[in-house]
Amino acid sequence: MPRLTIVSSYQVQTAVAKHDSKTSLSFSLRMRVDWHSLGLLIAGIIALAQGRSTPHTSTPSTTYNAVKTVLTVHLADSSTVILNKGSQLKVRLTAGARDIELPQGEAVFRVSPDPARPFRVAAGTHVSVQAIGTAFLVSQSDPDHTEVLVTQGRVAVSSEAGVPTEVDAGAGLQIQHGTPSSLDLAADGLDARLEWANPLAVHKIRDLADIVRTLNEFNDTQLVIADSRIASLRIDGSILSLTEPEAFADSLRDLFNIRARTDRDKTGRTVIRLYGKERAPKHR
Repeated sequence: MPRLTIVSSYQVQTAVAKHDSKTSLSFSLRMRVDWHSLGLLIAGIIALAQGRSTPHTSTPSTTYNAVKTVLTVHLADSSTVILNKGSQLKVRLTAGARDIELPQGEAVFRVSPDPARPFRVAAGTHVSVQAIGTAFLVSQSDPDHTEVLVTQGRVAVSSEAGVPTEVDAGAGLQIQHGTPSSLDLAADGLDARLEWANPLAVHKIRDLADIVRTLNEFNDTQLVIADSRIASLRIDGSILSLTEPEAFADSLRDLFNIRARTDRDKTGRTVIRLYGKERAPKHR
């Protein structure tokens, strides 16, 4: 943005006159203003108040580096990025878009939906991934080889081949020298790729509500605790699968006598509702 200047000059003249033993003081003020510059300044102030950048203002990016450990980054738009060791991330958030760059490494993205602000990930020199309210992994082993794996929702992957390729949950795409090809992944294969980013893999005691919340972040099929009595059920152990909520519901039935009913919500999404039996769940 060009430097704004306001050119002004003023002159104050004073005159003192005595009338009937009363002193009066008069001021004469003359001002010259560069109205073009003033208009630019006002436009800049309005844009700032609206939380938007003017066309001449470039929003700087923020760089994150996961050097020796996995790094979780919570973005200002409520999205979350988990960076694997040795990965780098550059983030630029504006009023009209969320632009992410993954120069190297791999990251899991859990995107907060915002139709007015596209979430785009640039990987290497050939690939751009646009999220559609989703969770997905991007792996950038070198500038000419990128893999995209989707656990929730759908992404559109663009490369030098031209037409964007849509990838649904449970599927993957690899791009070699700008040419895309599909990756066939079984659930266990996808979980294996996500193991480093799995917050439930650590052996610890957690409330059922916490586990359900995490699994829902990674899956289209949503778990719903329909019985408040079981929300605080304490589960001791580790959960290796992030992509099989149905199997988790079956385990709850076998271990804690919890019922599960599968149906669909108003949007057509599959929902697994969890209910406790008449008596308190049994612990093992």
